Amino acid sequence: MKPAPATASATSPLRVERLAQGRVEYQVLTAACTGSTVVVERAVANKGDDPVRVDLGRVQLRSEAGEDAALALACSGAECLDPSSARGQIAALEPGQSLRLRAEFGPLDDAGPGFDRAAFIDEGIFVAGRLAVVAVPLER
Repeated sequence: MKPAPATASATSPLRVERLAQGRVEYQVLTAACTGSTVVVERAVANKGDDPVRVDLGRVQLRSEAGEDAALALACSGAECLDPSSARGQIAALEPGQSLRLRAEFGPLDDAGPGFDRAAFIDEGIFVAGRLAVVAVPLER
């Protein structure tokens, strides 16, 4: 999978978004479908003065028809959590810090048809206590 309609080189992120008036930089580094699993890697960087909190389990992969694929793993660095323990697991970023994250969804066979076009939704970025939602369209 890749962000629609963006393209990227091997050294640049697939998508970059500035959140909270530029205080947070959100990068989608890779998005790939391997077999029946979708893996999205991203990086969050605190560019401002306010604390940033990231809830590892508040991510979704939603088809165009509104079906959600199951979250299989949520990873922060080398630490991976299953979905039951990932939601509510908070990583804190002080000013100047960044964090690399990975979310694995699947198996897509259980999620139903229609995941050729989907949206990766991250509802776990909080800047100074306020939610900043990121939605990235993906297509195979």
